Amino acid sequence: MNSILLGVWAVLQLLDVATTYIGLASGKAVEVNPVMKLLMKRLGVGGALAVKAIIVIGAGAFLYAYPAILAGVDVLYLGIVVNNLYTLHKAGEL
Repeated sequence: MNSILLGVWAVLQLLDVATTYIGLASGKAVEVNPVMKLLMKRLGVGGALAVKAIIVIGAGAFLYAYPAILAGVDVLYLGIVVNNLYTLHKAGEL
């Protein structure tokens, strides 16, 4: 079960990065996460995404031991990805 939840989490992380990048690159979306916004301002988009990747790997290792929390995080990121897709659709990017 943990492996499935972690796999879902990894896919959602990739979808979050991809949809965020598309929205930012098109100029039709803005980053609303204040931490990522600050990282992007200081490190650029690529640098911020590299930092996020490092954090995601560490978080995945931690969350694997806590399936109930991992399931909750999966639901949270599903909402984020759906919101990103909706924003891109509304902006005519999908």
